[in-house]
Amino acid sequence: MKHPAIPVLALAVLAGPASASVVISSGATNHMSCSAGVCSPTSKNAVLNVGDLQAMLASGDVTVETANGAEAIGVTAPLTWASASRLTLSSVHSVSFKAGVVVEGTGGLVLATDGHQPGGDVLFYPGGSVTFWDMSSSLSIDGTAYTLVNDLATLAADISADHAGAYALARDYDASADGHYIKSPVTVFFGGRFEGLGHAIQNLTIDTTQTARPADVALFHGVSPKGIVRDIALGNVAIIAALAGDQAAAPLVVKNNGAIVNASATGSIDATQSAGSSGGLVAWAHKGSRILNSWSSVSIATDPFFNAVTGGLVELNEGSIVDSYATGTLTGTRLGGLVYDNAGPNASIVGSHATVALVFSPGGYTSEAAGLVYSNGGSISNSYASGSFTGNITAGVVAGLVYENSGAIASSWSSGAIAQNAGGTVGGLIVDNDPGGTVVNSYATGNLSSGSGGSGSNIGLAGLVVTNLGSVAQSYATGSMTDGGGVEEDDVGGFVGSNDGTIANSYAFGAVTGNRKAHAGGFAGDLSGTVSGSYSTGFVSGGLNPNTEGFAAIAYYATVSDCYWDVDTSGQRKSKAGTPISDTALKAALPAGFDPAVWAQSPSVNNGYPYLIANPPQ
Repeated sequence: MKHPAIPVLALAVLAGPASASVVISSGATNHMSCSAGVCSPTSKNAVLNVGDLQAMLASGDVTVETANGAEAIGVTAPLTWASASRLTLSSVHSVSFKAGVVVEGTGGLVLATDGHQPGGDVLFYPGGSVTFWDMSSSLSIDGTAYTLVNDLATLAADISADHAGAYALARDYDASADGHYIKSPVTVFFGGRFEGLGHAIQNLTIDTTQTARPADVALFHGVSPKGIVRDIALGNVAIIAALAGDQAAAPLVVKNNGAIVNASATGSIDATQSAGSSGGLVAWAHKGSRILNSWSSVSIATDPFFNAVTGGLVELNEGSIVDSYATGTLTGTRLGGLVYDNAGPNASIVGSHATVALVFSPGGYTSEAAGLVYSNGGSISNSYASGSFTGNITAGVVAGLVYENSGAIASSWSSGAIAQNAGGTVGGLIVDNDPGGTVVNSYATGNLSSGSGGSGSNIGLAGLVVTNLGSVAQSYATGSMTDGGGVEEDDVGGFVGSNDGTIANSYAFGAVTGNRKAHAGGFAGDLSGTVSGSYSTGFVSGGLNPNTEGFAAIAYYATVSDCYWDVDTSGQRKSKAGTPISDTALKAALPAGFDPAVWAQSPSVNNGYPYLIANPPQ
């Protein structure tokens, strides 16, 4: 299956069928009937000219509705009116904004959608917003009346007075005029609805070093289970976190128990004086919470001696994250590109990714990082990491996707090259797949290397999983492995470093280079447990005195069936496990024991080698 990049705002699938909508645009009005202030489509594809609509609003209220097969309403051209008229957009599916709507007078806006349908919602795309000039204007969304606010002070005061109210940001706001906050602007748990209407809050600065009792900080201290924060962008946020135990910092919300939809943040968090937790959008997302179609591009720096933990989007997730992503740069000793800890059986990440630059801070604690999630105890599906890693000064452990997995990973992948020049353990997808951890239909493609800074023994380097104690199925690794360190007894494998779990229907292509007395194998370095229906093709070589083998360098108490290594491409005629096969034979037909319901073969796919039907090469 193809795993495409997720767009900046993954809303296209939620916008309703484009071929069944009323579009308010600069085009000529077509297939629309307007009478007595009501405009209705006469076919499933209809256009209402924005100038025609503005002319009607100048003299009275107007309702635009869906009918006759049209299911959604989309605003794609700027719309402005200065009268006291009310515009109603009523859809059986969704109402979307790709251009700005400005209510200049005391008029009102009513938005009605069918929220019970998948994607039935009010949607704001880049460039889309609703602005009110007069705070006495009216706004109603799906039957809820909203109080309009145009600054943070009013928002905070209104929420303090009514924690469960509905509030909408009427325009973009520049918070630089507020100076430096020393705590969260909204200090209470918010259980109502905050609608950003596609607007941005710029230049929010929170500096807890200016108070004797620093606390957790973000725009919102907390969101209650019934609360929702949505359609808001935070731009150029600056947070400076003081040394205060386990202080948490994030741009939008510290503690999320509700829903965050279509929210984003850019800026920086300076946590070099803090021993706490940092998230690029949210610090802690608790059980039952939701984060949807949201993203962060925040640079976060922590001090290595405080052993602080960092997530590019969220530090702790116990809820669900869907169609969201993180970019930016994370610097520290405990790093997760998207999430640091995806904790517990109810935690899930779906259709999300990270392209974060991970940087180890010099000195301090042994550093550990993962491209997507540091620790996964929940589920990850259809997600990926493709960021970069810099660890030239500090030795540590790096995983392309997940550092430690005790949950479930499906249809996910990593592609970033990892050069841990100072030495340490490197896994293309996962470092530790713990007992109970499962991996299926996943892959890694990045080239991996570990330098001379490591110490001790049994340092691992593997194309997919360094240490497997769980189960892996229908997965593959294609990147090369280069063990350039001085550590003896390294386990280096094209697919797995050491295995004491189960591996089925998997393969590795990457070249494997061991060092000194490394255990280097085309598929596995140190093999126990069970491996079936798998193969490797990578060239295997080493340094002064490596133990290099075709399929597995070591095999103690291993159960190996229907496993092969390519004797021509590997350069190895011997192996502690597996069956030798020529390159010609491997490309000619599925090897004996390979299930044709799982494997397929074609000269034009995978360079002729067997490939997985459910997880074809990308």
